[in-house]
Amino acid sequence: MDVNSDLNKESSHWVWKRESPSDRIHSRKRGQILRQEIYDCAFCKGAGEGPPGSKCPVCKGKGKVRVKPPAVVCAFCNGRGKDKPRTALTCSVCRGKGLVSVQEPIKTCPACGGRGRQIGSALYCMSCKGAGVITVKTGKEGDRVTVRRPGGTEWEALEIIHKNGRAGRVEVGKGTRVSSSYAEYILQSLLNRQLIEHKSRDIFVLSQAGKRIFEKIEAEKEAKRPKSVEEKRKTEEKKIEEELEKLNIEDLPEYQI
Repeated sequence: MDVNSDLNKESSHWVWKRESPSDRIHSRKRGQILRQEIYDCAFCKGAGEGPPGSKCPVCKGKGKVRVKPPAVVCAFCNGRGKDKPRTALTCSVCRGKGLVSVQEPIKTCPACGGRGRQIGSALYCMSCKGAGVITVKTGKEGDRVTVRRPGGTEWEALEIIHKNGRAGRVEVGKGTRVSSSYAEYILQSLLNRQLIEHKSRDIFVLSQAGKRIFEKIEAEKEAKRPKSVEEKRKTEEKKIEEELEKLNIEDLPEYQI
């Protein structure tokens, strides 16, 4: 959906006014569910300019942005819309809007404590993707823990550990073509999700949950795998043997006197 074209179409129906201080993104708490659809642009604070004299790259000069509800304040940038305070770079999580859409029900991310990033790291949390909250999976019994296959670089790291039996940040960094520090961050994320466990200080192996992922994949492959020529031959031989067992050899013509 083209946000800017939608804003143009609906601008005639809006009452353009500044949000009161109590309604602004910065005054909202992280993790608080928001159900509006239109907000002041966080990157330019609703001014439509950024830097001064040029159109805001996020709202294209309109001062307003659309965010699909429900949404929460971006924990990674604390709703500022900027990668770092007083910079001209948009936040890599919310793309400058200061808010991110979520799927209810939600809870505070246990990996980062709702901060959107790990302590001492400049990268967003791999579990909540910087939102500070995660979706709670529910079922008939209520909240439940589900083992899901990770994606992207996390999955590549998990495959390396599975293939080698064990691996550290150096092996994972080389295999996924990332730095050792980022590999350490990926491993910590997998550790938080309980898909791997420590073998020693810097060596990791698959946990029971991690092993189940690969067992499931192998079972699915086996079910889809076509039978080989040898398997077909054995099946035919078994069928012939079963048919012969049903026959009484004395009833055959060559054995009758």
